[in-house]
Order: sequence, then structure tokens, then C-alpha cells
Amino acid sequence: MAGGGYWAFRQYAPSSHPAPILETVPAPVAASSAAVAIPATAPAAPLVVAPAPVTASPEPPKAPVFLQVQQEWKGSDSGIKEARLVVVRSKEKWDKLWAEMQQPEPGPPIDFSQHVAIGVFGGEQPSGSSIAFEKIREMDNEVSAPYRFVTSETRASTVAVSASFPAHPYLLSLLARVDKKIRLTQKEASQ
Repeated sequence: MAGGGYWAFRQYAPSSHPAPILETVPAPVAASSAAVAIPATAPAAPLVVAPAPVTASPEPPKAPVFLQVQQEWKGSDSGIKEARLVVVRSKEKWDKLWAEMQQPEPGPPIDFSQHVAIGVFGGEQPSGSSIAFEKIREMDNEVSAPYRFVTSETRASTVAVSASFPAHPYLLSLLARVDKKIRLTQKEASQ
């Protein structure tokens, strides 16, 4: 046989050890006097690919549910002079907040097993400013309550007055009780 070649013979033995591989090396070719060594390799086992496990596709997020404000308390001046966001889920905290606001009447009774109160205290703002909640949305993991400051259209005419009599607007809103985190976020002011 001209040009040579090689062949491998695998002998299977009844033992638990892998069978040795016997191999021949091609004869030297006339142009070269060095023999080329070819490493002995066992034939590769067929590759078995397991199918990827079937998992349920994640459910798309649910459309947000809009929560209705059931009652509101607001004003241009409260005893709370610094800006603050509040979420009240108990009568004790409600009574304490109402006392801190220095209101002449005690706070209205609220059933906190059925309701939650959210609020924004605006801190010092120009006279005529107020606060408004936008649509309050209940999502999978939280409730989003965006709010904005609303300034009077006559703000230009009240600049001198606002410097001497700043407002401290507040807004408290009563919602149906939710046990999720409630996130109050300020949006751009509007006129």
C-alpha cells in the first residue's frame, strides 16, 4: 500500500478498566525521514443534549388599579412647617399627627382596619399654593401616589404678600386599606 496510513484497534476486555488503544504510525514518506506521531484518542461518545426544562412563562404585569380618594382634608396652613410625606395606618399615629398639625378640632374618626391615610405637607410655599394628588395606582408590589404643587394663577400679583405671609399647604387623603408599600412622589408643579 503506497503512501501509508494508520489504523486503530480497540480491544474490549471484560474488565472494568478502559481498554487500551492500539495504534500504528504511518511509515516514513520518501520526502521526509521523520515519523509523525499521532496521538491516540478514543472515539468520542455520542453527545446527548437534554432539552431545556420547560418553565412557565412569567405572567405579564397586571394593569394598575386606580384607587379612589374616599375623603380629603387640605388647607393652606398647618402647624407642620417642614416638608413631610406621611402614611398613617393606625389611630395612635393619626391622633398624634392631627395634634401636631395644631387643628382646633380633634381628628376625624377613621377605621384603620378598612382605611389608610396618606398625606403631603408642603413646607414653606408661596401664598396661594396648594397640593393635589394625581391618579393613585395600585400595582403588583406597591401603590404609587404622585402629587404636585399647584400655584395660584395670580402668583405674580401676590409676590409681595407671599414674602411676608408664606403658606404651609397640606393635603391628607383617605384610601381603602392596602398593605403594600405606598410611594409618594412629587411631579412637576403646575399653574
